[in-house]
Amino acid sequence: MITLFLTLLFGNRTIEIVNPPNQAEIRTVTAYTLRPEETDSTNCETALGPRVNICEWAKREQLCATRAYPLLTRLQIGDIECIVVDRPAKKYGERIDLIMPTVEQALKYGIQSLEVKIK
Repeated sequence: MITLFLTLLFGNRTIEIVNPPNQAEIRTVTAYTLRPEETDSTNCETALGPRVNICEWAKREQLCATRAYPLLTRLQIGDIECIVVDRPAKKYGERIDLIMPTVEQALKYGIQSLEVKIK
């Protein structure tokens, strides 16, 4: 197993990224938006800290939230690739939440069980 330490430029945080075997897992995947009604009053701020605005980042890349993988891990979820940028509430376990641009897209996505691989 290869371990890579990445020190983020936007703070004194060190995040350990562990590359496990390229093994697929089946996980529950849902979707949400960054509206304050679905997050909190700091909807553009995540576990990466206040200097990273994911509301802008989400316009360029598919982002997701999960407790199952380290922050900044790239995941392949079915035919979607996302980057883990946040942690959902503990009550949601290890499911993966994809950030969608609209409520309609999030509702249409629904709840799915999909194969997930680390990229």
